[in-house]
Amino acid sequence: MLLHGMLQASLPMFLHTLAGDMDSAQPEVLDFYRQHGAEVIDLAEDQDSTDLHKCIAYIEKRFSEAELRRLTILVLGAFPPDPESCWAEA
Repeated sequence: MLLHGMLQASLPMFLHTLAGDMDSAQPEVLDFYRQHGAEVIDLAEDQDSTDLHKCIAYIEKRFSEAELRRLTILVLGAFPPDPESCWAEA
């Protein structure tokens, strides 16, 4: 987890939520972000969409329309190491 090591000091300042099916997340990384106040949302019950789709759906449900217009979403790790994961969704 190169990103985890590189951004360990600065990321917790603005990271609010990690969401996805958590199938490739290392428990110690999730614990680190929980300890720094991030909410970890396990969306594993939905296996018919990508993690990005799950996150966008979660955001749309969680925030009002007015809040969504003011919201900035930062997507990290959007491209998996195995490109076939993306192709399967096309």
